[in-house]
Amino acid sequence: MFSDVEPGEKIEVKGPVGHFVMPEDLDRDFLFICTGTGLAPFKSFLDEMQITEKFPKRTYLIFGTRTQEDLLFFNEMKALVDEIPNFSYTPVLSRENWDGAKGYVHEHYEKIVKNDNLKNSTNIFRSLANRNFLYVWLSLGFSMAGFQIQMTVRGILVYDITSDAFITGVVSAGFAPSLLLFSMFGGVLGEKVNKKRLIQFAQSVNVIQSIIIASLLYFDMAHWSHLLLVSITQGAMFAIQVPARQSLIPDLVGKKLLTNAIGLNAMQMGVTTMIAPAIGGYTYEIFGAINSYVIVSILMTIGVFFMGFVPNFPPKLKNKNTST
Repeated sequence: MFSDVEPGEKIEVKGPVGHFVMPEDLDRDFLFICTGTGLAPFKSFLDEMQITEKFPKRTYLIFGTRTQEDLLFFNEMKALVDEIPNFSYTPVLSRENWDGAKGYVHEHYEKIVKNDNLKNSTNIFRSLANRNFLYVWLSLGFSMAGFQIQMTVRGILVYDITSDAFITGVVSAGFAPSLLLFSMFGGVLGEKVNKKRLIQFAQSVNVIQSIIIASLLYFDMAHWSHLLLVSITQGAMFAIQVPARQSLIPDLVGKKLLTNAIGLNAMQMGVTTMIAPAIGGYTYEIFGAINSYVIVSILMTIGVFFMGFVPNFPPKLKNKNTST
């Protein structure tokens, strides 16, 4: 190439083929083994850890080369040992005697695996190591807690206002028809608009409604029809945000953690559904209707707050000129 190619001559080059990126599941030990210029991609992985401040449980880098002169990024790697938590750097020389490791990389790999007992984690909460999914998970927890508390408080409040079991049943059931109706459009809507913004919109509507009911109670203007309207609207907002949240999870955690993340999402909803209604009954009894709605408003506002940290995911365009 250097003897036959003339200046200005075009050369066809075939770039790297394959898929080699930072793993998404960080809740485990990483062991990087390389020689020569093979250090380059691992160096970029370490740089990404520093930038994102997302670190595996333990990270090991074994870099093999012939002489000290061939040790690429030697000073940078030594500095990273102090900067990256639980990072170990082992340079290995095969053709020169020195104070460090000697021989070949596979020999030192076997020592590390044996001595440090490297194992991949089976932690059921490993998806929460993904910061963006953690924000979605916390947002869901606070929003669902407020939602379930409000449903209990609303049922008791309607009966206190009307002393009518039938009206209480109607208000409680008002949630269901709108949930059923809007469920048919929630999934489609989630593919047409920004998912994060859609979820925040639905959450914000619920916050505003709980503040309005608290205000009506404060001024002694609350009527059971107001609570019915809120129940209907709440069902619609629930139907809109659930599909958007579910479809957002794969974008956040990827395929490897998808099952775990969906399980944690379902667990969050199950726990809040089981515990929050009981909390709603106690808050109504101890703090009264107004303060109960204030508590609901605070919980739902926190849910909106956490959702704000999640990146935007614009709708994916599907046409012959756009790849997805």
